[in-house]
Amino acid sequence: MKVIVSTRPRSEVWHMPGCTCAKRIHPENREILPKRLAEDAGYRVCRCCGNLRGAIRATGSSLQELSSTYHMELTCRPDGLYARTVNGFWKIHWIEGVGLLLLHRNRFEPDKPTEEMAPGPYHRQKDVKVTDCLAKLLYYIEQHDKAKRTAQGDYRRLPQRTNREKKYYKAAERRERSREIRRVYDLFAMLEAEREQPKARAAAY
Repeated sequence: MKVIVSTRPRSEVWHMPGCTCAKRIHPENREILPKRLAEDAGYRVCRCCGNLRGAIRATGSSLQELSSTYHMELTCRPDGLYARTVNGFWKIHWIEGVGLLLLHRNRFEPDKPTEEMAPGPYHRQKDVKVTDCLAKLLYYIEQHDKAKRTAQGDYRRLPQRTNREKKYYKAAERRERSREIRRVYDLFAMLEAEREQPKARAAAY
């Protein structure tokens, strides 16, 4: 991620793009460089940037705009940013000095409001690395939700271009196979129950 620093001698902090403090830096003193280089040079994160709201500001958009762009309902609370989609509920948690961590709620209950869903429980989305870029996580959530809707219709329509997509395809294939096996067992159980009904009626007489 690229960050903004001031080249003035007494400057000690770096800023995310969109930070209000960064806008005060005179253009002659403004320098853009990778975050790692800034930290190696002794810069520390700006107090306005080093939190979840800083990550939101860095996108250059409001929560309402981000909700519209990524087709989800976003709610910012003191303990994290919550994303609600058609098929899932997510939490984006800020870890100071590390970055943004993506969590997926174990059970999605669409009839419950965000206030009741927020407490969890959650599991970490292991195929997503901790990042400073909020837009990456929102894009991942959007694509995950889209793939889930496709799998609910016909998993064979899922793309298989990347390793992640191939992995998701295999998981959807396994789920569909399990559902088919359950349907067969349910059919046998229904036929067995129908066969036993005449015996039960005969025994009653």
